Amino acid sequence: ACHVSLTLGDSKEEGAQVAAKALGGQYKAGSDWRVLVDKYCVYGTPKDCIGGVRKYVDAGAQYVMFGLSSNPNRDRAKDVEIVAKEIMPAFR
Repeated sequence: ACHVSLTLGDSKEEGAQVAAKALGGQYKAGSDWRVLVDKYCVYGTPKDCIGGVRKYVDAGAQYVMFGLSSNPNRDRAKDVEIVAKEIMPAFR
C-alpha cells in the first residue's frame, strides 16, 4: 500500500504550484517544495494524475490512498468526484 499526495489542476503546472504551496504551508517551511513535489507527488489534469498513479501501481502498489490537496479556487467536492469517477476507474 502507498499514500499518494494528489493535486488536481487545469494543467500540470497549476497542479504542481498548488501542491508545492500546500506542502510548504503544511510543514511551515520556507523551502523550494517544487523539487519534492516533482519527485513524490501526483498532480495535474486527471490524465496526468492517472499517469502518476500508474507509476506506483507498476512498481507493485496494490492499494493506493490519496491525500488530496486542492486549489482554494477549485470546488473540493468536485475534485473528490473527479478522483472517484475519472482516476480510480483507470485502475479497476
